[in-house]
Amino acid sequence: MDIILYPNQLKGEMTPPPSKSYLHRAIICASLAKGKSIIKNILIGDDIQKTIEAFRSLGVNIEYLDNQLIIESSGKLKFTDNHPIHCGESGSTMRFLIPILTNKKGSEFYGEKTLLSRPLDLYERIYAEQKNEFVRFEDYIYTEGEIKAQDYIINDDASSQFVSGILFALPLLKETSSIQLKKHFQSKKYINMTMMMLEKFGIEVIKHSELHFTIPGNQTYKPTDVTIESDFSQAAFFIVGAVLNGDITINHINKFSLQPDKNILNIIEDAGGEIEYIDQKIHVKKSTIELKEIDLAQIIDLGPILFLLSSQSKKSTLIKNFERLVYKESDRLNNMLKILDIMKVTYELNDHELIIDYNQDFSLSSVNSYNDHRIAMSLAIIATLSKKPTTIKNMEVINKSYPTFLNDLERLGIKIEYIS
Repeated sequence: MDIILYPNQLKGEMTPPPSKSYLHRAIICASLAKGKSIIKNILIGDDIQKTIEAFRSLGVNIEYLDNQLIIESSGKLKFTDNHPIHCGESGSTMRFLIPILTNKKGSEFYGEKTLLSRPLDLYERIYAEQKNEFVRFEDYIYTEGEIKAQDYIINDDASSQFVSGILFALPLLKETSSIQLKKHFQSKKYINMTMMMLEKFGIEVIKHSELHFTIPGNQTYKPTDVTIESDFSQAAFFIVGAVLNGDITINHINKFSLQPDKNILNIIEDAGGEIEYIDQKIHVKKSTIELKEIDLAQIIDLGPILFLLSSQSKKSTLIKNFERLVYKESDRLNNMLKILDIMKVTYELNDHELIIDYNQDFSLSSVNSYNDHRIAMSLAIIATLSKKPTTIKNMEVINKSYPTFLNDLERLGIKIEYIS
């Protein structure tokens, strides 16, 4: 689906979708618990659907009713020989589930080529050390065996999703395990989100520090009801849209959230953006901003929208720790640089630093989403400032995480023409 987006100011009120990160975690915990759990405030994008389908294939009853997921499980997953798990393009589904679903009968994890090409080095190393099978084929990954209790040492460059996947599995083992993260490990806050969800479902993790924790064995997940808070990574598009070109009230914002992407609020305020906090709402309006430095280490998913925000900063912006952008749904680093080229934004890039200059006067006539949901939504936001209407190609990719994104844009006064 291609669209033509007509530039205009963003005005009105909106509610971001629930956190995809928390929803993945809640579905996993509920599926491992014996009994019935209810997960409230949900939005089923493609990635979440893959996690749901995986557990349904393993005998877990999951029903959607009145913006809720009702999950009933025996607490024991039912594996068939070489059990197939279809992950689509969901890195969260694959990385979270590999340690949980590896079993003696074998599991096959299928996915799109873009997913299967993404790094899984940590799991490959651990499986080799534990004498489990981990074999990459062209269109799937085969695992066999059982993850073992041990003292895990995780390198700096590993994704937090690997650590979360291990954390889901270890409490079910008989023995106690521990995890030690290296000093410069990135995305630590996502691990805190996992531990919070584990606690809600009755799992104890002993946290010695931000880098070291112990997981007692022989635990059981307990069913519970949880409400998923709004997603800051999705709210960020509208926060940026408002500060650049609008006046928006954003509902259901938890300013005490553990989500790392909550840092978008600090970035905007530190740059001079106006944000007013009203109970569980924020009011953001157009402001002149002067960004100085952005560190993406803990907020890598905000990379695309922050690149474009930087192009509208009155001062040049230094961006660092962007290297992991190349391992996302697309090579977000190079694809976003191509978009800056189209916008005639000048920048300087070396191995560790990117400096983006200011260019308020730009036109986007036709751009590619690169089949990447976060790039597609970032383009839609910056296109509201374009000097002419913008055609964005393959916009359907937003279904991966935020299928109602265009509806929310239209409610805020943006005219969108659907051309295919």
